[in-house]
Amino acid sequence: MSSEIDSRGSFRSKKQANRNVMKKKVVKRENSVDDSDLDGLFKSLREKSIEELKNELILAQNDQHHILIKSKEDFKLKTAEAIERIDVAEKMTLKKITEEYEAREKKITENTQRKLSEMKAEMEKDLEALEKRTELEYSSLEINKPTTSNIIDINKKILRGRGGILIEPPTYFNATPKTTVVSVHSNAKFLLAEHDIMEDLKLISSASNTPQKSRRQFDVQLQKLRFTYDGRSYKQGEEVYVENSEYGRIPMKAENITENVVSFRATQSWDIRQIHASHSDLAEGRVIVSKKK
Repeated sequence: MSSEIDSRGSFRSKKQANRNVMKKKVVKRENSVDDSDLDGLFKSLREKSIEELKNELILAQNDQHHILIKSKEDFKLKTAEAIERIDVAEKMTLKKITEEYEAREKKITENTQRKLSEMKAEMEKDLEALEKRTELEYSSLEINKPTTSNIIDINKKILRGRGGILIEPPTYFNATPKTTVVSVHSNAKFLLAEHDIMEDLKLISSASNTPQKSRRQFDVQLQKLRFTYDGRSYKQGEEVYVENSEYGRIPMKAENITENVVSFRATQSWDIRQIHASHSDLAEGRVIVSKKK
C-alpha cells in the first residue's frame, strides 16, 4: 500500500513538472509569434493615415481586427497541440510508472514466497529433529514396556512332588530356593568347656585364613546414552550379561545410562530384578559386564 501511494505521488509530481515545461514552451512560442506580428504591425502602422489607424483601433476594440483574430486562432491551435503533447506524455509516464510498480511488486512477492518456503523447510527440519529426540528419550524411559504384575492366582493348580513338596513354576521368588538348615542336637560330651573350645576355634580360623587377592581395577568411562567398560563400548538399550555377588550372572538390558549411574533391567518377562551400578561399582569389579556372544 505504501509503495502504491509513493507511485501515485511520484506520478503527480512528474505530471505537474511536464505541464509546467509544456506551458513554458507554449508561452515562449506565443511570445516569439507575438513579437514578429508586432514588428510587422508597427511597420504597417507607420505607413497608414490617422483615419485608417482609428478604424483599426475600433476593429481591435470590437475583437474584429484580422491580426487579433489570427493571433487567437494560432493561440488556440498551439494550446490544443500543447495539451495533446501533455496528454501523450502523461499516458507514457503513467504506463512507465505502472510497469515499474508491477515489476517491483512481482519481485517483492517472489522474495516473500522464497523466504516463507525457507522458513517452512527450516521449521519442518527442527520439528523432525525434536520428534526424533523425543522418541529417543521416550524409548530410554521404557514407559511403554509391559510390567509384570504380582497377582497371585488362587485358582492355579500346583503340582505336588514327593513328600508333599509343592512344585511351582519358576519365578523370581523361587528361582533360587533356600536350603533348609537341619538342626542337629548332639549328645556328645566334651572334655573342655565351651569357652575354651571357642578360643581354640578362633585360633584355628585365624591361622587358616589367607590374605584375599586384591580385586582387579577396570577402566570405566560413563557418558550419556553410552559407556565404556574394560575397553568395550556399550550403548543404551543393548542386552548384556551382568554379574554381581547377589544375583550371579544374568542376562540384562542397559536401560538407562547417565554420567554417574548405569541402570540394568532383566530381559526375562517374569524377572523384575534391576541393578544400579555406579562408576566405583564397575571400576572395582563389584558389578561385571560382558557382551552377549
